[in-house]
Amino acid sequence: MRYVLQGYKRKLAGLAKLARLAKVPPERICFVGDDLPDIPVMKKVGFAVAVAGARPEVIRAAHWVTERGGGRGAAREVAEKILKAQGKWRTIIARYGLEGGKKAK
Repeated sequence: MRYVLQGYKRKLAGLAKLARLAKVPPERICFVGDDLPDIPVMKKVGFAVAVAGARPEVIRAAHWVTERGGGRGAAREVAEKILKAQGKWRTIIARYGLEGGKKAK
């Protein structure tokens, strides 16, 4: 992870700074949230994710909702979904000697 921004009471300011630092528009950023202060950012990014157990308002603002909650595998779920959408998952699986989730012979 190249950038970690913490402590922003106004999360849109954090999003703007991240977009500047990474030289990536907000429309190409994924944001994962669970509470009301996350909603403004979720409305600006290209892929807004709510974790299982998030506030109902956050779930309504999300493009996708994880099956697992925060601290219980949600981040891994999000990473896997993105890598699959980018067509990179099979390469990663092959790196570990697996083919389609099964052990390679």
